[in-house]
Amino acid sequence: MKKFFAIALAILLTPAAALAQFKEGVHYEVLPTAATKTPEVKEFFSFYCGHCFSFETGQLPKLKSKLGQNVKFEQSHVDFIRGNMGVEATKALLVARLTNVEKDFKKKFFQDIHIQRKPFNSVNDIKALFAEVGVDAKTFDGAYNSFMVDQGLRQMQLAQKQARLTGVPSFVVNGKYKVLNSGAKSWDEIHEIIQYLTTKK
Repeated sequence: MKKFFAIALAILLTPAAALAQFKEGVHYEVLPTAATKTPEVKEFFSFYCGHCFSFETGQLPKLKSKLGQNVKFEQSHVDFIRGNMGVEATKALLVARLTNVEKDFKKKFFQDIHIQRKPFNSVNDIKALFAEVGVDAKTFDGAYNSFMVDQGLRQMQLAQKQARLTGVPSFVVNGKYKVLNSGAKSWDEIHEIIQYLTTKK
């Protein structure tokens, strides 16, 4: 009897992600890329994607709290939405990182697109947004035309190609496992799949 209660207690204390039986081809896809040396979650997103906006504001804080500090979380912008402006948005994210305004810029850009419904039709429109978060035109131009932004753009374009993306938001875990959103019943289950995959090599 004591053994039974000990087993029952262990089950109750075991995280749901550890109990779940997630299957390759149903819940995740194995990519032909090398696994990272340490646990990592990469979210592919677009500022122009409404689901990405919802995830950023509602789900991202929850996911980060579940992952813990030992799992690196990174965001990579895709450029296949809104044509050339998709490329400009990718470069804008990289400029925001270089100028240390990423958090404010992302919040403002997402809200301007999805709440204020402001049109962004050129790099000048994006430059004006940077001015609103404290980055002057000269600083913006210097970062925008830098080698770091050009290199970052190429890296993000390569990453989205290697991930074999069909939509966003999409998640690649440990550089090798792509979450299949269609195989999950809820955001909570997607969180569990991601947690599970961080333990795989």
